[in-house]
Amino acid sequence: TVNPQSAIDPFVIDVFRKNGTTLALADFKVSNSTLFGLPGGDVGVAAGIEWRRETFFDDRDPRIDGTITWTDSVTGVFDGSDVAGTSASPDTRGAREVYSAFIETFVPLVSEDMDIPLVHALNLQLAGRMEHFKDIDQTAIVPRAAASWTVVPGITVRGAWSQGFRAPNLVQVNDEGTTRSNTRDDFVICQAQVEKRVITGLGVCPGEGVISFRSGTDQLQPEDSESINLGIVLEPRFIPGLTLTADYWRVKQTGLVGTFGDDNAIALDLLLRLNGSSNPNVIRATPTPEQAALFAGTRLAAAGEIIRVLDPYLNLDSRVSKGWDFGLAYNVPEFGIGRFRLRFNAARLESFVQSAGPDGQTLLDGIAGGVLPPEVVVAGLGQLLEIDGRPKWRFS
Repeated sequence: TVNPQSAIDPFVIDVFRKNGTTLALADFKVSNSTLFGLPGGDVGVAAGIEWRRETFFDDRDPRIDGTITWTDSVTGVFDGSDVAGTSASPDTRGAREVYSAFIETFVPLVSEDMDIPLVHALNLQLAGRMEHFKDIDQTAIVPRAAASWTVVPGITVRGAWSQGFRAPNLVQVNDEGTTRSNTRDDFVICQAQVEKRVITGLGVCPGEGVISFRSGTDQLQPEDSESINLGIVLEPRFIPGLTLTADYWRVKQTGLVGTFGDDNAIALDLLLRLNGSSNPNVIRATPTPEQAALFAGTRLAAAGEIIRVLDPYLNLDSRVSKGWDFGLAYNVPEFGIGRFRLRFNAARLESFVQSAGPDGQTLLDGIAGGVLPPEVVVAGLGQLLEIDGRPKWRFS
């Protein structure tokens, strides 16, 4: 039957979430396009220093941030959230100060006036940047080198090599601990059921609610990257205003910041328990007599139900992505009613491969070696092209 609104109103409430960010920035820059002369032209330089301060806050409703909690009056089960269907999430705030400096030079090695065959122009760019992050006490220094070679007028070959970094964001550093309830398979208990022939395999393992505890840390390192770009620019003289470009790029990232995943942590717990230890990030209750009886005679020591899984932010995997960028630009000759420019761009993502970190590789080795059953799957690794919104082609 339909409940009257008067029966529903007493347990329906409003909750809020307020958040905000700020950014303060100050910099000082100098530049000189004619620092000194070379046979190919004038050397230019630009340099600068910068200071910035970022802050954020995320204020949750008292019924969600742990101020007002919930306890079942019959069973005594406790929940940090007093809102049905919403996991507990603490208030979070953080601040970061960053000091940086950069220098960039433009060096013309060969010019048209030097009349060198097949070298109409040859230019070099050298640059470097340093940033110091006070909150994680880390300093990153990255270089960049690029060159362009105009073979003949209208044909230019270009290339660049650079290193880069990305600091963990303020949430990943300052989150004091966010809980989420997910349905996960407890592979340890299910493996005992398989060996006792209660179930036929982990593929029919009954899922259960698992509390995942995600937290930040100021011990994270910045993510590092190395990029290579090679390309060609065509500007045919017989079609004035037309420019065609094609560039190949490859980026390798290491120390990507993320979480291992509670499902992976539970699978690692099974692997370690098969070898006589356990995963300390999977916190379990003391086994009940029924659970102790289930594990008797199996390869595993008795284990209780999962209380929670610690899933902190970590520097984890590495990633290699590569692809092509194509461009066409055409400045239409003026014909009396204004200027028109046509542009077409296409990007071809050729590969997007995620490699496992130490714990992920341990799981993969366990599966490959037959120690873990094939039903255990480590998600998010390998070739991820055309998965989770990574198409092969983009056009504009």
